[in-house]
Amino acid sequence: MSKKQKQYLRPSANRLMVKKAEVATVSDGGILLPGNEGKRNEDTYGVVAKLGPDCDMSGVEVGDTVIFVTFSGTTISHEGEDYTILSPDDIVAVLSGRKS
Repeated sequence: MSKKQKQYLRPSANRLMVKKAEVATVSDGGILLPGNEGKRNEDTYGVVAKLGPDCDMSGVEVGDTVIFVTFSGTTISHEGEDYTILSPDDIVAVLSGRKS
């Protein structure tokens, strides 16, 4: 029997990998939200999971939340998680706790 080797996913060249934000289905007050509530935001922002080896985006680090162009990048699923692979040109803003 051969053991299945764990495969690691990383973006190539100057790309970055973003885990899309999850939209709440229940409000803070416990009210069930309709299916479309917040859908627009879900499709345009996420958290940077990994940077490609040649990705030189000053001010962007793993863990930062980025806002990107709607319908940009390539969405993939790896080990039960959904990610979007983006080019630096797709990023329109960075939300971080650092002042730049």
